[in-house]
Amino acid sequence: MKELTYYVQPNEQSPLFKAFQTLISLRKEGRLKKSLAGYHLSIVKIGADMDIPKVTNKQLLDLLKNHRNDALPIVTLDDRIIKIGGFLTPSEISQRFEGLSLQINDDSDR
Repeated sequence: MKELTYYVQPNEQSPLFKAFQTLISLRKEGRLKKSLAGYHLSIVKIGADMDIPKVTNKQLLDLLKNHRNDALPIVTLDDRIIKIGGFLTPSEISQRFEGLSLQINDDSDR
């Protein structure tokens, strides 16, 4: 099973992050089984006062130890960094999850 992980600040609230949280919730409810088959989705919160989780990727460990404020969010797939400084976009999610379409509600203007 592939592991898709988002490393984020504890107070992250961006619309793209909320969309990923929704995917996790839908999976827990037993929905989107076909689209998310073969994937485990997780979130790791990284703050200044939090311990760094055990990781085997040396580049990821360096980013988390020395550049966490500049680098976060970080997206990994099977402990391989696939994106630094941003979340997967709806089109990137669609490509990864068999055409799954997401609607992102951006309430930041309100």
